[in-house]
Amino acid sequence: EFHDPLVPEIPSTRKYAHLAGKKSVPYTEEMLSAFQAVIICTDHDAVDYDLLYPQDLLVIDTRNALSDYPTSKAEIVKA
Repeated sequence: EFHDPLVPEIPSTRKYAHLAGKKSVPYTEEMLSAFQAVIICTDHDAVDYDLLYPQDLLVIDTRNALSDYPTSKAEIVKA
């Protein structure tokens, strides 16, 4: 699953045609609770990173989006 406020649906591409039409899922505490890990691939201002903290998640942060956040319940790995 993925969430991207700027890409609500994956367009058709030559290389990843099998992903065409896949829709962005809502970014809610309820949705996050269904996952064990989250990968931050793009740092969007529209994403409320505070929602990650009530969750017991592994967060792989490839954009240093959580640099100002202390580690709490979430385990943050910079990649």
